[in-house]
Amino acid sequence: MDQQTKELVALGAAVAAGCHHCIEQYLAKCDQLELSPQDVADAVEVGLAVRDSARDAMEKYAQDMLGHYPQDAA
Repeated sequence: MDQQTKELVALGAAVAAGCHHCIEQYLAKCDQLELSPQDVADAVEVGLAVRDSARDAMEKYAQDMLGHYPQDAA
């Protein structure tokens, strides 16, 4: 894998993890490597999609686990 691809993957992972400092560092590295704005935007979009998918899966899991506990009939 070339360095440009590694930086784009790392940027997407940083977005998915919500690491502001990491995102800033990887964006600076992408600028340094003169990556296209479209490639950077695509990496960010992939990171957002991964984050959203993980959030949705956790929400479903939490709701499923909540169903194992009796609810007060107030």
